[in-house]
Amino acid sequence: MKTHFSPVASRHPFIRILTLSLMLFCLANDTHAGGTMGIDSGRVIDNSGNPLLTPAKAASLVREKVGYLRIEFRLIGTNTAWNDTMLGYYDTVVNNARAAGLQIIGLIDNTSWLGTQSEWNTNNYECQNGNGLNNYINNYAGQAVVPIVKHFHDRVQLFELWNRPNYWTTHKDCTYTGGTYLYPSCFSQLLANSYANLEYKGLKQFVTIISGGVAGHSTGGIYSFQNAGAQYLKDTYNTGINHVGSFSYTRKRWGTYPLDAVGQQIYIDQGGPTSSNQFLQYINWVHDASTSFEGTAVTRKTIITGFGWNTSTIPAPLQNTNLNIALSVIQTNPHLVSLAVLNNSPDSETNNNEPLPGKSVSKQAYPNY
Repeated sequence: MKTHFSPVASRHPFIRILTLSLMLFCLANDTHAGGTMGIDSGRVIDNSGNPLLTPAKAASLVREKVGYLRIEFRLIGTNTAWNDTMLGYYDTVVNNARAAGLQIIGLIDNTSWLGTQSEWNTNNYECQNGNGLNNYINNYAGQAVVPIVKHFHDRVQLFELWNRPNYWTTHKDCTYTGGTYLYPSCFSQLLANSYANLEYKGLKQFVTIISGGVAGHSTGGIYSFQNAGAQYLKDTYNTGINHVGSFSYTRKRWGTYPLDAVGQQIYIDQGGPTSSNQFLQYINWVHDASTSFEGTAVTRKTIITGFGWNTSTIPAPLQNTNLNIALSVIQTNPHLVSLAVLNNSPDSETNNNEPLPGKSVSKQAYPNY
C-alpha cells in the first residue's frame, strides 16, 4: 500500500533538500515583483532567531526573478509554543520577503509542533483500529496551525500542512516508521482538524490549504500509481470518508474536503534521463486519486512542492535537459498544476553526503518559463 524510497529532497531534520532549490514556477498569470518563480532558501532564521533572510537577501532573490519563497515555520531552541517571541522571529523575515515583493508559501510540518513519530501516529486506524486522532494532531492543529495562520494570514495566503506524509524508511507488517510518515488515517485527521479549527476561528476564508506533498519515485525503474504517492492519497481520502469520519465531517459541515489544493513531489528517473510521458503520468495519477473522490466538478489542482535532479547522480547537462522536460510538462498542463517547486538555493543547509548543485546549473533551464 505504501512504498519506501530514498527521496532526492527532504526537510530538516531528516534529509535536507538537495535537488535544485525549491524554486517555484507559478503557472498563473499574476506577476510579482520578482517574477513567477520562487525558491525555498532553507532556514530563514538561525537557531537563535536571528534573520537569515535579510532585506538584502530578499532583494537579491527578486533581482533573480524569484516571485515566491517557501518558508518552513519551525520552532527553535527551547521554544515549545508559538508565543510572541517565536512569531516575532518570523515577523522579521516575512516582512523582509513581502517588502521585497516576494509571495510566501508557509510550510507547517513536524518541526512546527514537536513530538515523536509514535505520538503523530497514535490511535491510527490501519494498525490500531483507532480513528486516527490523537493529542499530537489536536495540538498541531490548535497550537501551531491556528496561531501561525492567525498571525500571518495578512501576509501569507498559502499554507502547506505537513511534508511527505507517505515517506517512511522502515516497514514491518502494518508498521511504518522513519521519515515524516503519517498513517493515512492520521493524515486525514491532521488535515480535517486543521481545516475545522481555521473555519471555527474565522481564518479559513483568508488562506489556501495545500495537503502536504506526497512524494513520488521510480525506484528500480518502476513507475506506478503507488510509487507516485497516488495510492497513499487515495487511502487518505477513503479512510477519511469511509472509516474515521474526518473528511466526511468537513464535507458535511462546509461542503468540502479539508484541502484546497493537492500537494505532490516528483522524484523520478534520478539516475538518468526522464521523459515527458512519465512526468505527466505521475501528475495524472495523483490528480486522478483526488478526482476519484472529489468528482470532476470540483477544481482541485495540484501544487508540486518538490521536483528535480541532483548533479551528484547525473551530469549537469542531463539535469538541465530533465528540468526543461519537467517544466515544459508543467507549463502545458495548467488545468492540472497551478504551482511547481524546485530546489536551487546555494546556501540551503545540506547533508554532508548530499551536496546541493550550483545555482548556475538550474538557471539554464528556467529563463523561458
